[in-house]
Formats: sequence, C-alpha cells, structure tokens
Amino acid sequence: MAKDQRRGQIFVRCLRVNLTRLEEKCKQRTGAVQNYRN
Repeated sequence: MAKDQRRGQIFVRCLRVNLTRLEEKCKQRTGAVQNYRN
C-alpha cells in the first residue's frame, strides 16, 4: 500500500511539473490574452 501511495505522489508531482511548463508556454504564446484574463 505504501509503495503504491508513494508512486501516486510521484505521478502527481510529475503532472504538476508538466502543467506548470504548459502554463508557461501558454503565457509566452498568449501574453496579452493572459494579462487581459487576469
């Protein structure tokens, strides 16, 4: 159980890293739209 839980935490961490990278790419591409939204 503990092993699976740790694997899940690593998976979530990887997802978060990928999401932040995607957000950075989107911000670079659509800077004006992002500023307007905020």
